[in-house]
Amino acid sequence: TLRRLPAPPSNLAPNSRTNPTDPSTSASTPTPANCHTGPHVFDSHALWVLPPLLAILKCIHSLWTPYGKSIISAKLGDVALQMSPMEHAVLMCVGSTAKPQIQENYKLAGDFTGGPSPSEAFRDWIKNVRDSGYQILGLTLSIVPSVFHMPGLPDALCQSLISNLESIETRHMRALIRVVVQGAVLHCPSQDPTQGEWLGPMLTAMLPHMHMRLTGAWGSIAS
Repeated sequence: TLRRLPAPPSNLAPNSRTNPTDPSTSASTPTPANCHTGPHVFDSHALWVLPPLLAILKCIHSLWTPYGKSIISAKLGDVALQMSPMEHAVLMCVGSTAKPQIQENYKLAGDFTGGPSPSEAFRDWIKNVRDSGYQILGLTLSIVPSVFHMPGLPDALCQSLISNLESIETRHMRALIRVVVQGAVLHCPSQDPTQGEWLGPMLTAMLPHMHMRLTGAWGSIAS
Protein backbone atom coordinates (compact mmCIF):
# COMPACT_ATOMS: atom_id res chain seq x y z
CA THR A 1 0.00 0.00 0.00
CA LEU A 2 1.07 3.56 -0.64
CA ARG A 3 1.67 5.78 2.37
CA ARG A 4 0.92 9.48 2.28
CA LEU A 5 3.95 11.62 2.93
CA PRO A 6 3.65 14.00 5.90
CA ALA A 7 2.75 17.57 5.08
CA PRO A 8 5.63 20.09 5.11
CA PRO A 9 5.91 22.49 8.06
CA SER A 10 3.49 25.34 7.84
CA ASN A 11 6.24 27.94 8.26
CA LEU A 12 7.71 27.06 4.86
CA ALA A 13 6.24 28.95 1.95
CA PRO A 14 5.38 26.89 -1.16
CA ASN A 15 7.63 29.04 -3.35
CA SER A 16 10.69 28.16 -1.20
CA ARG A 17 10.29 24.54 -2.33
CA THR A 18 9.08 24.93 -5.88
CA ASN A 19 10.87 28.00 -7.25
CA PRO A 20 14.61 28.11 -6.49
CA THR A 21 15.02 31.26 -8.57
CA ASP A 22 12.68 33.27 -6.34
CA PRO A 23 14.73 35.81 -4.33
CA SER A 24 12.55 35.11 -1.33
CA THR A 25 14.01 31.60 -1.14
CA SER A 26 17.59 32.78 -0.65
CA ALA A 27 17.51 31.80 3.02
CA SER A 28 17.10 28.15 2.05
CA THR A 29 19.93 28.25 -0.50
CA PRO A 30 23.22 26.78 0.78
CA THR A 31 26.00 29.32 1.12
CA PRO A 32 29.25 28.44 -0.72
CA ALA A 33 32.07 27.48 1.59
CA ASN A 34 34.30 30.32 0.38
CA CYS A 35 31.69 33.07 0.91
CA HIS A 36 32.37 34.59 4.31
CA THR A 37 30.00 37.16 5.73
CA GLY A 38 32.16 37.81 8.80
CA PRO A 39 35.83 37.73 9.77
CA HIS A 40 37.78 34.94 8.14
CA VAL A 41 39.37 32.32 10.35
CA PHE A 42 42.78 33.25 8.91
CA ASP A 43 42.49 36.89 10.05
CA SER A 44 44.11 36.26 13.42
CA HIS A 45 46.99 34.30 11.86
CA ALA A 46 47.88 36.32 8.76
CA LEU A 47 50.26 38.74 10.48
CA TRP A 48 52.44 35.96 11.90
CA VAL A 49 52.16 33.56 8.93
CA LEU A 50 52.61 35.78 5.88
CA PRO A 51 55.74 37.84 6.74
CA PRO A 52 57.92 34.74 7.39
CA LEU A 53 56.49 33.10 4.26
CA LEU A 54 57.34 36.16 2.17
CA ALA A 55 60.87 36.19 3.63
CA ILE A 56 61.30 32.52 2.70
CA LEU A 57 60.17 33.18 -0.87
CA LYS A 58 62.55 36.12 -1.10
CA CYS A 59 65.42 33.83 -0.06
CA ILE A 60 64.36 31.22 -2.61
CA HIS A 61 64.33 33.85 -5.36
CA SER A 62 67.87 34.84 -4.38
CA LEU A 63 69.16 31.31 -5.06
CA TRP A 64 68.98 32.02 -8.81
CA THR A 65 71.14 35.16 -8.59
CA PRO A 66 74.76 34.77 -9.70
CA TYR A 67 75.88 34.74 -6.06
CA GLY A 68 73.25 32.19 -5.09
CA LYS A 69 74.09 29.95 -8.02
CA SER A 70 77.77 30.00 -7.12
CA ILE A 71 77.03 28.81 -3.59
CA ILE A 72 74.55 26.10 -4.59
CA SER A 73 76.68 24.85 -7.48
CA ALA A 74 79.71 24.52 -5.20
CA LYS A 75 77.74 22.45 -2.69
CA LEU A 76 75.22 20.52 -4.77
CA GLY A 77 76.11 21.03 -8.42
CA ASP A 78 74.08 22.58 -11.21
CA VAL A 79 71.30 19.96 -10.99
CA ALA A 80 69.92 21.54 -7.82
CA LEU A 81 68.63 24.61 -9.70
CA GLN A 82 67.63 22.93 -12.94
CA MET A 83 64.24 21.66 -14.02
CA SER A 84 63.51 18.04 -13.12
CA PRO A 85 62.70 15.55 -15.92
CA MET A 86 59.15 15.19 -14.60
CA GLU A 87 58.56 18.95 -14.50
CA HIS A 88 60.00 19.26 -18.01
CA ALA A 89 57.64 16.53 -19.23
CA VAL A 90 54.64 18.31 -17.73
CA LEU A 91 55.59 21.66 -19.27
CA MET A 92 56.18 20.02 -22.65
CA CYS A 93 52.79 18.27 -22.42
CA VAL A 94 54.27 14.79 -22.70
CA GLY A 95 51.55 12.14 -22.84
CA SER A 96 50.72 9.97 -19.85
CA THR A 97 52.22 6.91 -21.56
CA ALA A 98 55.69 8.46 -21.35
CA LYS A 99 55.52 9.49 -17.69
CA PRO A 100 56.11 6.02 -16.18
CA GLN A 101 59.36 5.74 -18.16
CA ILE A 102 60.39 9.22 -17.03
CA GLN A 103 59.71 8.24 -13.43
CA GLU A 104 61.79 5.07 -13.85
CA ASN A 105 64.68 7.03 -15.38
CA TYR A 106 64.44 9.51 -12.51
CA LYS A 107 64.79 6.70 -9.98
CA LEU A 108 67.74 5.19 -11.84
CA ALA A 109 69.48 8.57 -11.84
CA GLY A 110 69.43 8.65 -8.04
CA ASP A 111 71.89 7.12 -5.60
CA PHE A 112 72.42 3.42 -4.93
CA THR A 113 69.46 3.26 -2.54
CA GLY A 114 67.08 4.01 -5.42
CA GLY A 115 66.13 7.43 -4.05
CA PRO A 116 67.06 10.86 -5.36
CA SER A 117 70.52 12.27 -4.90
CA PRO A 118 71.05 15.18 -2.46
CA SER A 119 70.97 17.61 -5.38
CA GLU A 120 67.70 16.18 -6.68
CA ALA A 121 66.16 16.10 -3.21
CA PHE A 122 67.10 19.76 -2.66
CA ARG A 123 65.68 20.70 -6.07
CA ASP A 124 62.37 18.96 -5.36
CA TRP A 125 62.15 20.44 -1.87
CA ILE A 126 62.77 23.98 -3.11
CA LYS A 127 60.15 23.54 -5.82
CA ASN A 128 57.56 22.29 -3.33
CA VAL A 129 58.25 25.16 -0.92
CA ARG A 130 58.00 27.72 -3.73
CA ASP A 131 54.80 26.25 -5.18
CA SER A 132 53.17 25.93 -1.76
CA GLY A 133 54.15 29.49 -0.85
CA TYR A 134 52.65 30.88 -4.05
CA GLN A 135 49.45 28.92 -3.48
CA ILE A 136 49.10 30.13 0.11
CA LEU A 137 49.58 33.74 -0.97
CA GLY A 138 47.19 33.44 -3.91
CA LEU A 139 44.50 31.78 -1.81
CA THR A 140 44.87 34.37 0.96
CA LEU A 141 44.56 37.26 -1.47
CA SER A 142 41.49 35.64 -3.03
CA ILE A 143 39.37 34.76 0.01
CA VAL A 144 40.72 36.79 2.96
CA PRO A 145 39.91 40.43 2.09
CA SER A 146 41.10 41.74 5.45
CA VAL A 147 44.76 41.15 4.48
CA PHE A 148 44.58 44.20 2.22
CA HIS A 149 44.15 46.35 5.33
CA MET A 150 46.87 44.80 7.48
CA PRO A 151 49.86 47.10 8.12
CA GLY A 152 53.23 46.16 6.72
CA LEU A 153 52.05 43.43 4.35
CA PRO A 154 52.13 45.51 1.13
CA ASP A 155 55.81 46.37 1.63
CA ALA A 156 56.70 42.78 2.57
CA LEU A 157 54.87 41.40 -0.46
CA CYS A 158 56.46 43.90 -2.81
CA GLN A 159 59.97 43.24 -1.51
CA SER A 160 59.46 39.50 -1.77
CA LEU A 161 58.15 39.59 -5.33
CA ILE A 162 60.26 42.24 -7.03
CA SER A 163 63.62 41.45 -5.42
CA ASN A 164 65.94 39.84 -7.98
CA LEU A 165 63.36 40.00 -10.76
CA GLU A 166 66.06 39.64 -13.40
CA SER A 167 67.18 36.32 -11.87
CA ILE A 168 63.75 34.65 -11.64
CA GLU A 169 63.44 32.03 -14.36
CA THR A 170 60.53 32.29 -16.78
CA ARG A 171 58.88 29.10 -15.48
CA HIS A 172 58.88 30.55 -11.97
CA MET A 173 57.77 33.98 -13.14
CA ARG A 174 54.81 32.40 -14.90
CA ALA A 175 53.61 30.76 -11.70
CA LEU A 176 54.25 33.91 -9.66
CA ILE A 177 52.15 36.06 -11.98
CA ARG A 178 49.37 33.54 -12.45
CA VAL A 179 48.90 32.68 -8.77
CA VAL A 180 50.04 35.69 -6.71
CA VAL A 181 50.06 38.83 -8.86
CA GLN A 182 46.78 37.97 -10.54
CA GLY A 183 45.19 37.33 -7.16
CA ALA A 184 46.33 40.72 -5.89
CA VAL A 185 45.10 42.56 -8.99
CA LEU A 186 41.70 40.84 -9.10
CA HIS A 187 40.86 41.06 -5.41
CA CYS A 188 42.51 44.26 -4.18
CA PRO A 189 39.82 46.72 -3.02
CA SER A 190 39.09 49.52 -5.44
CA GLN A 191 39.83 52.26 -2.91
CA ASP A 192 42.67 54.37 -4.25
CA PRO A 193 44.91 54.30 -1.12
CA THR A 194 44.71 50.49 -0.89
CA GLN A 195 45.40 49.94 -4.59
CA GLY A 196 48.29 52.38 -4.47
CA GLU A 197 49.91 50.60 -1.52
CA TRP A 198 49.47 47.07 -2.86
CA LEU A 199 49.64 47.36 -6.63
CA GLY A 200 51.59 50.55 -7.28
CA PRO A 201 55.15 49.54 -6.35
CA MET A 202 54.69 45.93 -7.48
CA LEU A 203 53.34 46.68 -10.96
CA THR A 204 55.66 49.64 -11.43
CA ALA A 205 58.58 47.24 -11.18
CA MET A 206 57.08 44.15 -12.81
CA LEU A 207 55.45 45.60 -15.93
CA PRO A 208 58.59 47.22 -17.45
CA HIS A 209 60.60 44.14 -16.52
CA MET A 210 58.12 41.78 -18.20
CA HIS A 211 58.01 43.99 -21.29
CA MET A 212 61.78 43.83 -21.55
CA ARG A 213 61.83 40.08 -20.87
CA LEU A 214 59.14 39.25 -23.41
CA THR A 215 60.60 41.56 -26.04
CA GLY A 216 63.98 39.87 -25.69
CA ALA A 217 62.48 36.38 -25.76
CA TRP A 218 60.39 37.03 -28.86
CA GLY A 219 63.35 38.73 -30.51
CA SER A 220 65.54 35.68 -29.99
CA ILE A 221 62.80 33.43 -31.42
CA ALA A 222 62.30 35.65 -34.44
CA SER A 223 66.01 35.73 -35.21
